Amino acid sequence: MAETEKNNSVADLKSVISHAQKGVKFKITTLSDDTESQVSDHISTGFPNVDRIYGGGLPVGRCSELFGPEGTGKSALCDMLASTCTRRGGFVVLIEPENAKEKSKLMQARVESDLMVYRAPRYVEEGWDLVWKLVEGMKALDRKRSTKAPPGPPRLFIWDSVAMGESKEEQEKGPQANVVAGVARVMSRNIRRTPNEMKRINGHFLFVNQVRPDFGGRSFVPSFHTVGASALKFACTLRVQTSAWAIPIKVRPKTGLLITVETKKNKVFPPFQRTSWVLDFQRGPSVELTAWELLLRKGVFKPSKQVPGKFHCNWNKPFTAEQYFQLMVDSPDFCEKTLEALGKVGEIKYTELAAADADEYPDER
Repeated sequence: MAETEKNNSVADLKSVISHAQKGVKFKITTLSDDTESQVSDHISTGFPNVDRIYGGGLPVGRCSELFGPEGTGKSALCDMLASTCTRRGGFVVLIEPENAKEKSKLMQARVESDLMVYRAPRYVEEGWDLVWKLVEGMKALDRKRSTKAPPGPPRLFIWDSVAMGESKEEQEKGPQANVVAGVARVMSRNIRRTPNEMKRINGHFLFVNQVRPDFGGRSFVPSFHTVGASALKFACTLRVQTSAWAIPIKVRPKTGLLITVETKKNKVFPPFQRTSWVLDFQRGPSVELTAWELLLRKGVFKPSKQVPGKFHCNWNKPFTAEQYFQLMVDSPDFCEKTLEALGKVGEIKYTELAAADADEYPDER
């Protein structure tokens, strides 16, 4: 398009916008002047490699869904998100129909408890009532601030999980009542409102969901579906699936889970990317332990041939497993370079897992 034609078209569109603006209460802008569609902030998961495949973390002003079978680290990852958000000074609201959260697990993840609202609602309508009252309170707080002031820390809402809970109607009529899709109807009505509200309060809404197997059909390939409401799939900018392998941890205690996360949908970053993190049964989700396990299995940390019991990497002299964890605390330079290397790590495949576990590392002899 010639420059003159472009200028004429731009002028024509401005004239159209000026005419249309008289009939609406909101501001009409072109893409060049738009700021609402931009993701200006992210909430970190605490794991650099997971943040990388998300596009920087959970995008503020959007909604996301974290789904997978039970026991695949979904709630543990929520604990890490709550920790990073509150340590930035942000608010976290945890709605948990499962009523299964243990406060000690949140404290283990270093969540700032004074900045978290927790509620195990009796029914899903009660949970949504709390959400919208808190949203209105946050909007009232923001109105008191100067419009020129930059947005404050992000607000994070977590619903754990969509698959659990019952509607008020189901509760009142009892377990024998034939109430069809009671929870799905309530969730669907409220989820449709959520994306616009998150944009207004500089927030993010994370829905945790489980999967259910599909039955019937001609295919022998197992398939699964998420539950709760179809609106959830459409409202979410980011959808992440989790899976897990039981693994022996390379430092005591030797039991944990290798969690794999894959982005199934991502409207702000290329989707269908995978990476892994480690959930230790005693330590919980640990960035330091994840870096140790993944970099060891990927060969970034290598057993020293000269000094039994020690490991070496490109940015530090040989160290033992115990010295590694101390270095992550005492040496900012070592920690920064280790986390930078972790940010580049992709998925740990089962073949790599089996091969690594077949080795005898010097520190375990």
